[in-house]
Amino acid sequence: MHSRLPPAVLLDMDVPGLAIARSLGRRGVEVWGLHAAGRRWSMRSRYCRMMIVPGPTENQGALLEALADLGRSARGAVLYALHDDYLAFVAGHRAQLEPWFRIAHPHNSAIEALVDKRRLASICAQAGIAIPRTWAPDEGDGVRDICGDICYPCLIKPAYSRAWRTPAAERLVGGAKALRIASSHELLAEWRGLRGIGSPLIVQEIIPGPDENLYYSAGYYGAGGAPLAQFAGRKLRTLPVHLGAGTLVESVSEPGVHVLARRLAQALDYRGNLGVEFKLDPRDGGFKLIEANARFGLWDGFAADCGVDLAYCAYRDAVGAPISFNGSYRTSVRWLHLRRDLDALIEMRRKGEIGLGGWLLSLAKVRSHAALAGDDLGPFMHYCLAFAADLSRRLARKARTG
Repeated sequence: MHSRLPPAVLLDMDVPGLAIARSLGRRGVEVWGLHAAGRRWSMRSRYCRMMIVPGPTENQGALLEALADLGRSARGAVLYALHDDYLAFVAGHRAQLEPWFRIAHPHNSAIEALVDKRRLASICAQAGIAIPRTWAPDEGDGVRDICGDICYPCLIKPAYSRAWRTPAAERLVGGAKALRIASSHELLAEWRGLRGIGSPLIVQEIIPGPDENLYYSAGYYGAGGAPLAQFAGRKLRTLPVHLGAGTLVESVSEPGVHVLARRLAQALDYRGNLGVEFKLDPRDGGFKLIEANARFGLWDGFAADCGVDLAYCAYRDAVGAPISFNGSYRTSVRWLHLRRDLDALIEMRRKGEIGLGGWLLSLAKVRSHAALAGDDLGPFMHYCLAFAADLSRRLARKARTG
């Protein structure tokens, strides 16, 4: 490691954290990975020093103290949040963290605008960015009043994405980002059940078309929302199926999504990392904005494998170094999270949406993996062990249930 380079501190060492630790570590940046759980496969990288810390929703005071201790010994480190809860923590404690860290995220008002889907919808309307038809009924009889205006099926989503990542919400929605609703009767029933989570909800139309129509623009923006580096990809499979995170994704060239992402960045006077998901609407041929993120995630690590290292762009910007990007990267490269993609395969086969042959054929272009890297085999070895243990548990459970 080159000690003259400021370290990087990653909050949440899950799959995106591993990819970013590798990309920064290969460039000689010392990387610290902070996580609230015990050691897992994604925390076994040779490119990252691990530190177990309190979770951002459990004991914020203790987490802040742990970061301050690290900041004193690694003053000037670049701080990245790789999960919505950590991003909210950084935004809420920016004043206390800034004496110790360079924060690789935009100003708080931009973060708040992205995490609140109601506010984001208003900004998109002003910026001329199309979104699916969206309703934000009040907590009383508002949802009953809109039942007749909605085309079914539709979606129920949390107004704040991280609201469905609590244990109580997980039990109700099973990790889904949204729930598919088939009728007004189901809408009213689900609405009553979900109100117990204690977070505002929205109702949104479903844009028709396959998962392959889900495109993502990942970029790093300079002053005034000027794009310094951009990368585009699309989802091929997700988990939960059709409503979740990508398990198989692909790099593409799609300037249209970058134009809209840049428009959003400019509307927010944005500086930093910005990821925006769109769906191509076959009804009018236009892109509709689905969600936007100020945190670093799956696409940022995958982009580095294709030639656009967005996390390193953020690092260079944070330390005052220039950023150079010629606009090119490798397309038609696929990224795979095998364990989760197998779960997607099982669900899609059950629905008759894919066969084993089609699944195997879709893996032919995979060049990037959630766990595997030739120069960093530790995570993959533990990934395989965790995979085998999980498979053993499933087989034992199936044997018990007959």
